Amino acid sequence: MLQACGLAGGEVPELWNITNNETVLNIHECYAKAGSHIINANTFGANRLKLSGAGFTCEEVISSVVNTARRAAYLALDIGVTGKLLRPFGDLDFEKAVNNFAQMIAQDTELI
Repeated sequence: MLQACGLAGGEVPELWNITNNETVLNIHECYAKAGSHIINANTFGANRLKLSGAGFTCEEVISSVVNTARRAAYLALDIGVTGKLLRPFGDLDFEKAVNNFAQMIAQDTELI
């Protein structure tokens, strides 16, 4: 849906929660009007590793997502990839990956 609304290749979709908030809200509302009771939030890559250097923190993005999605329907945080490979195939330690996802979940729990 974001691509149909103008998300370009290489853009970070999760940042649209802040930079194109009304578009994300309209997408949520379309799902709600179509009968969805729970909406998967635009948070798949909203973690500190993937957002590093993006200009917004994980907390800012998730806070924006929760506030926007709640205006349209119930929401479920979508937790996805870090954008990094775990050792031995990459440079990400298992513990760092676990802490990364724990931060996302803790942020969501604080907002609910």
